[in-house]
Amino acid sequence: IPGDTNVVILNAYSISFKSDVVNTLEENVLPILGLLDQCANLSNLTSVLIVSTAYVQPPLPFKLCKAPIPCHAAEDPEATFQAVLDGTISWADIKADPRNHPHTSVNAYIYSKTLLEHVVNQRYKDVLPLTIFRPSMISISSCGSHGSCYTPPCATGMLSQASVGRVFPGMANADHVYVDQVS
Repeated sequence: IPGDTNVVILNAYSISFKSDVVNTLEENVLPILGLLDQCANLSNLTSVLIVSTAYVQPPLPFKLCKAPIPCHAAEDPEATFQAVLDGTISWADIKADPRNHPHTSVNAYIYSKTLLEHVVNQRYKDVLPLTIFRPSMISISSCGSHGSCYTPPCATGMLSQASVGRVFPGMANADHVYVDQVS
């Protein structure tokens, strides 16, 4: 990251929903943490925005929540992260843990985003000017030609195109984001 950077937006992740949990953490969490470590050395930094899509998976987005989705990492995110990476905690353990909200373990992608929020909040809370932005639903492309027209996100997209719903970036609300406007 160039030394004179003042705003960093992190939003690129692997979108594989069927990967192994360790691979998903390596693809979705480790690179973000590496970039955040670099951000900690930027003297002109005024804002770091992480776009977290842990909440946008069909059939419905997770309920509005101003904190990370409840999960077993809440007590010690760093230790949990390391234990999953080294295999001490398996995917079966994650799914069976009653401290995890059912949404947390729908797939490794959602889990990686949930765990990322917990780790970032603990590790960088007092170090970086950090904001986590959570669109509530990512759907088809704004032109309607890319993405599934049979999923709940598509229905949301069609409603918003009809000016019934609230659409980002057209308004200050982020109830719905077209897939081609995520970045």
